[in-house]
Amino acid sequence: MRDKAKNKQTNSQLLDDVLRSVERKKDIVKQIKDKAILDYEDNFNDKKSTDDYVVDTEGIRDNDVSFNKVKNDFDKQLKKIKTSTIIINNLLSQLERKNLINYLVYIQTPLKIIWINLVSGFFKGVGFILGVSIFCILFLLFMRTFFDFSTLKYYLVNIIRIIKIVF
Repeated sequence: MRDKAKNKQTNSQLLDDVLRSVERKKDIVKQIKDKAILDYEDNFNDKKSTDDYVVDTEGIRDNDVSFNKVKNDFDKQLKKIKTSTIIINNLLSQLERKNLINYLVYIQTPLKIIWINLVSGFFKGVGFILGVSIFCILFLLFMRTFFDFSTLKYYLVNIIRIIKIVF
């Protein structure tokens, strides 16, 4: 019971860590966006006269073109971050469905792995011995109807005598 509570606690801790990292990424994106807007406004406000702007043939200022380039790059990065958060959320839901978080917690405790393998190996051995014993008993009971064990006893006694003589 304690292990289940501990696993739930560690599962929730892992989920909280992942969610915190996603929130950190969102905060970083917001800070980058705010900084880009402030940098643009600063660059735009630093120009004192309209003579400072170079106008190309289509009437677009170079400053606007560079800002659009930065904005497009930023939008691409923001889109990548959004898709990565969607992927992370999908992975988290799959981890919850497949109980992989419990497996990760299990892997992180080597003594628990050793103990569980030792106990399961012991019970597998006991089960094998019981199964073979029951099978042999049933086999001998079944063969008793078709075979006389007194002749078998005679042959076994002779084999044991021969072995004692040889050794």
